[in-house]
Amino acid sequence: MTDEIGRTAPVRALNLISGDDFKWGYRWENGVFPTNVELYLEFRNGPNGGWGDKWQFAITGDTASIRVQSEVADAVPNRLGYRLIYRDKNVTPTDETVLCYGAVKRGQPR
Repeated sequence: MTDEIGRTAPVRALNLISGDDFKWGYRWENGVFPTNVELYLEFRNGPNGGWGDKWQFAITGDTASIRVQSEVADAVPNRLGYRLIYRDKNVTPTDETVLCYGAVKRGQPR
């Protein structure tokens, strides 16, 4: 018997390079993404330390992709908490699943 219950999600750094557009893709391993779902990055910059800004992915077929302009990405501070959310709107209430979470890791070009 284990001393833990519940699901775990991977902890990952979200690498943002100053002055660089953030571009990334996520591939759905089960084939085509289901209809009526969302994928987004959510940041812990809301009121009272809650979840705030969301960066939405565009979903086409088996790939979700995102591009965030450098002016927006540069405003995200180092070590800010984030999580990657898969939201299924096919059920009531909607089902939000944390795919991974962690903190922003800022990089500076040399």
